[in-house]
Amino acid sequence: MKLGLRRLVVCVNALLLTSCSMDTTQVENQFRVSTKIQHVWPESIDIDRFGNIYFTDAAEGTLCRIRRNKDNSLAQQEETLLKDFKRASGISIDPIGQVLYMGVTIRFQGKTQYKIVGIPLEFFSTCQEFPYRFNSLKECAKLNNIEIVETAISNVPNGVIFDSKQQLTFYTYIRLGILAFVFKLEGHIGKMPVKTDVKVKIIHNIRSPNGIDLDRSDPGTVLVVTATLDNAVKRIRVSEEKTEEMLTISLQKSGGKSPRHLPDGLICLENGDILVAAFGSGQILYLAKDGDQYRGPFKLAEGLGHPTDLVLGLSSQNRTRSLFVTTKEAWLIPFKSIAKGKVVEVPYIDTLIKEKKSQIGIIENF
Repeated sequence: MKLGLRRLVVCVNALLLTSCSMDTTQVENQFRVSTKIQHVWPESIDIDRFGNIYFTDAAEGTLCRIRRNKDNSLAQQEETLLKDFKRASGISIDPIGQVLYMGVTIRFQGKTQYKIVGIPLEFFSTCQEFPYRFNSLKECAKLNNIEIVETAISNVPNGVIFDSKQQLTFYTYIRLGILAFVFKLEGHIGKMPVKTDVKVKIIHNIRSPNGIDLDRSDPGTVLVVTATLDNAVKRIRVSEEKTEEMLTISLQKSGGKSPRHLPDGLICLENGDILVAAFGSGQILYLAKDGDQYRGPFKLAEGLGHPTDLVLGLSSQNRTRSLFVTTKEAWLIPFKSIAKGKVVEVPYIDTLIKEKKSQIGIIENF
């Protein structure tokens, strides 16, 4: 029954977007697959300062890691660090404090709870009897004097980003609602300090918010957020007094037919440029910052199945940077053999961006 309901929900959402049939698109050979085990719904990905890659599987409720070897190559097989969550969604690693913040849904004493948890990365080298369930995690942390920060929130968390400058965590939440027999997606952006006794503050309501990141090129606090059903990326300025939408960047080509990209995860680069994982079209999109506006989207890569999130990191084979992408081949089917969820590596990403920048003056938007 759960499977049928989940499929119904995705099909309803897809009515205005695309067909709900299974997509058997194969990831092109030019992308290196970084995972050996098949996953169901790889959801979010981040990287620590040592190059280790962490990612969640939302459907299986797990957190996994791909270790970085001393020669800079990646381990031949990923390892499961945590399991038994009802859902594991967005993750964000504090590059300074080396704490992994993760949105989770858990069942405790017969009740569903939604949390943002902060787990110091040292935990995973101290408590090595993998995998741990959540309660075991807390017991081991307590025995080793490691603080696990938990903040309860009211709804299912989606994207998560940690702001080390302000010691705040921002997250997105999205749910399917029914109003007058019409299905609608609604959501919000919330923020919380890294404390368990501070109430979460809802700072902005937005339709279908998904991926979230910070524009660190801006001296203030500016969020970049994908609005999936609107096929857009929004720039949102946050201050103590108010939250203001500064810019909506449409990913649809005006006046013509273009793919329904359905933007999912995204990252904002050091200069303010944005890379977007387009779940619907299987592409990586590039938005080039041009003053207060953006040019694009421009297609950097395609044939990625249904990408959900992305992160920059050192290549597994040389000293260039690669883009590591969580992706799956099926729209919905929650079976490993069909979903074929994985992490893939798109090499020479800086070269691809540089080439695209040089062509911007003559290329039409995709």
